[in-house]
Amino acid sequence: PYMALDVAHAAGRWGHVIFPENTQAAALELSRRLLSAEGPGAGWASRVFFTDNGSTATEVALKMAFRRAMRLQRGAAEGADGADGEQRHMWSVVGLTDSYHGDTIGAMDASSPSVFNLRENWYSGERGVWFEPPTLSMRRGRWELDLSPELQ
Repeated sequence: PYMALDVAHAAGRWGHVIFPENTQAAALELSRRLLSAEGPGAGWASRVFFTDNGSTATEVALKMAFRRAMRLQRGAAEGADGADGEQRHMWSVVGLTDSYHGDTIGAMDASSPSVFNLRENWYSGERGVWFEPPTLSMRRGRWELDLSPELQ
């Protein structure tokens, strides 16, 4: 009964979990703490993004990474994000074979061909470079890292 009461209280207090162009006090306080000089974002993060699921988090992380890479490649000039009609570049994801990142189009497209995305007519499998994951194991009391041939 305590969990149900807490959920009801939270639903009545905050209403909705997404934050498009709005926020609430708890999220603002958490953001300040994350970005403070003592927080985990100190020295490298300037913004906080909240999401309610992993697919959306993956989708936004890809967009942020691609935008940053484009700005680094082209410089910080006006319109460096391609919004002004500049030629757009296709970016690739480096990932692990048989990975799964969620059900949004971007998250599925950033995964190697699998049962999760091969049945989708839009999936090309050309969005990334896929590697077999390394294996870490304990052998005779010592840790050993085994790399796939393409990573060696």
